[in-house]
Amino acid sequence: MIKSSRLIRAFIGLEKKSLLLWGLFGFFSFSGSSQHFYFPEGWAYRYDLEYQAATRDTFTHTAVWPFQTKEFGNQNVLDWTTENPKEDWERTAFKKSSWLGRKLWNESLIRLEKPDYAIRIDPVVDFSFGNQSTSIETPYSQTWNNTRGFYMEGRIGQQVSFTSSYLENQSVFPTYMVQRVDSTHVAPGFGKTRPFGDYGYDYGIASGVVAFRPSKFFTFSLGHGKNSFGEGYRSLFLSDGAFNYPYFKIETSFWRIKYVNLYTHMTDIRPQVSQNGIYKRKYTTMHFLSWQVTDDLNLNFFEGIVWSDSTLQGGFQFDFINPVIFYRPIEFAVGSAGGNALMGMGGSYRLFKKYKVYGQFSLDEFNAEALQASSGSWLNKFGWQIGVKGVGKVGPARWFALLEWNAVRPYTYSHREVVTNYGHYNEPLGHIWGANFSEVVFKTHWDWDRITADLQVNFGYQGLDTAGSNWGGNIYLPYNTREQDNGNDIGQGLRANRMITEAKVGYLINPATRLTTEFGYRYRRESYSWDAIPDFTTHYVFFGVKTDLFNRYSDF
Repeated sequence: MIKSSRLIRAFIGLEKKSLLLWGLFGFFSFSGSSQHFYFPEGWAYRYDLEYQAATRDTFTHTAVWPFQTKEFGNQNVLDWTTENPKEDWERTAFKKSSWLGRKLWNESLIRLEKPDYAIRIDPVVDFSFGNQSTSIETPYSQTWNNTRGFYMEGRIGQQVSFTSSYLENQSVFPTYMVQRVDSTHVAPGFGKTRPFGDYGYDYGIASGVVAFRPSKFFTFSLGHGKNSFGEGYRSLFLSDGAFNYPYFKIETSFWRIKYVNLYTHMTDIRPQVSQNGIYKRKYTTMHFLSWQVTDDLNLNFFEGIVWSDSTLQGGFQFDFINPVIFYRPIEFAVGSAGGNALMGMGGSYRLFKKYKVYGQFSLDEFNAEALQASSGSWLNKFGWQIGVKGVGKVGPARWFALLEWNAVRPYTYSHREVVTNYGHYNEPLGHIWGANFSEVVFKTHWDWDRITADLQVNFGYQGLDTAGSNWGGNIYLPYNTREQDNGNDIGQGLRANRMITEAKVGYLINPATRLTTEFGYRYRRESYSWDAIPDFTTHYVFFGVKTDLFNRYSDF
């Protein structure tokens, strides 16, 4: 009988060879395919794609974000459209013949399109003003945001595309957001901050990607940005809630399969692991396999591993570059201390074409004996998501709606070596709440011509830490400082009950650039299991004009 260690070594050897074959096959499988682009990442744009995906007769791999334009049969993403909106735009009262009128109401600022190349460049702005009223004393009530930047995308030939953007920001946040910024030293999803004025923060974020599609089967992307896996508003595998990171991505599509290899360089910016101002490096390898079993049923599988040079003897661990999914045997062969692994399974089922039931199960670690005994062992670290979403029309108006439940057990995503936790830039890579929580999200969007309306409600609870304690909600604490081995359950520690409601209406000034004006109201209430801590309630009214291409999350 062949010993298991020999099998593992043979498996690793075969997979190392497969990496070379994978690359050679990809680069030499040319087919003269048409140009390729990615759609922008913002949820405001995703509503259109969700509607398009739900009303198509063929399947679309909508669990991999950002979407590829070829998933929607779109060969000219310079229009950023899935339904030929130009005819709709020109029916509006704002059809203009002057250059300034067209650029303001219907067109990109700069757009060139030739057989050998194409490019579009647009300004990006986010100017907003708000007023908060809180249940605790705060030194200010006025808030504002000042964002200026650009977004550029284009192609070279028919097989190379690129995007680039830069945003310079100054912000005065609502007080509840300030508490998070001061604890993490980053603006949520937008990077490291420095003080600006009396109560503000200054920060910038750059993004860019170059994509090469040599054939209809393969797309290679090298960039600095965000990715996400999942059908829902949240993701327990990988979300777009954290700051940008460098990555290399291989997307393979054939038959009913879409397979993603994602290699990233993450960063731990905690002062205690920095040396001479240089932040600690960490790396991840992620695999995501989406299998469209039928036109309605999708199953997907995820695995990822995080490792850092602080836990390795030989520097960069090339074993983890393996492109083949399910490499737990590699972790076993090199030693479990070599990385922090996460696995997961998800799926969705389309009902009546316009509705979809979906879910995820994320597994960090578990002990079968403890799970069977229902002892609440800290070793049982996992999370789950269950959701339903749909689209439709009421007269001329389109609607999108989503209802979703996410829950993650204590100590999930954490590690005994904090640098190898499932985080980046002091933020979680999964759900933005971290761990030790349960949350329900309701989200709906309506649009009629250029008028939009949104309503979102989040309610749930999370177990927080008291001074010097670790109850499993903060993934930036090592799990070997846990409070107890057994009796762990979601919400343990200082329980914080959260209720967040946001309603807003908007007007789409320019569909080509997604320039939007909006007016809204946000209510947030956080109450605690200890009577000695007063409730924290925020009423927030805001108005703004923004280029709605990027997601900013404030629902925590």
